[in-house]
Amino acid sequence: MFAGEEAFQEHVLRPDVSQWWHVFGDDRLNALMQELFNGNYDLQAAQTRLERALAAVDAAGAARSPSLTLEASGGRQRRLAVFGPQITDAYRLSAAAAYEIDLWGKLSAREQTAMEDAEASGEDLRALRVSLSATLADVYHLAAEAQAQIDLNDRAAIHAAHTLDLTQRRYGEGLVPLLDVHQARQNLARIKAQRPTHEIRLTQSRLRA
Repeated sequence: MFAGEEAFQEHVLRPDVSQWWHVFGDDRLNALMQELFNGNYDLQAAQTRLERALAAVDAAGAARSPSLTLEASGGRQRRLAVFGPQITDAYRLSAAAAYEIDLWGKLSAREQTAMEDAEASGEDLRALRVSLSATLADVYHLAAEAQAQIDLNDRAAIHAAHTLDLTQRRYGEGLVPLLDVHQARQNLARIKAQRPTHEIRLTQSRLRA
């Protein structure tokens, strides 16, 4: 492989825009990303297409390299001279470059096409990785948000239940009116009614994963 071809392959194989999700500092998300990249069939197919395209670039580049064949022949030669016939040793060395007709134009176009295909395959692979990672991160954070809302709702429900119990006891002691009991009971019911909404959001986000 020539230096120019190595540079081209490095360009085509350049990584995605870093592993941008590491900014979240979430080990669980990092592990999920790794599982995604290791087990996604679309990514594997795209990687295979890129490898084949790069192999075609190598083949086209190799075909453009001229092969030089050296042919030597020798013997004794008799020729006429001023002082009569002379016998001398004669040697011929020929250099023949093996090219096909219209070699440079045809093979240069073939290599250019192969390079364009490899470039397109590389871009397809990068775009797919970015798209999949962005979708996973979005779903992951939606699920995390829904779970956080559920946890918060549960804590609020525990607090509201404690408040209701305290209010009922104080009402029994004649310290607060019955209206306070009704309000505490309604507050607890309102908080509990919110939980199914958060559960639905959590389930929907997991189904998208």
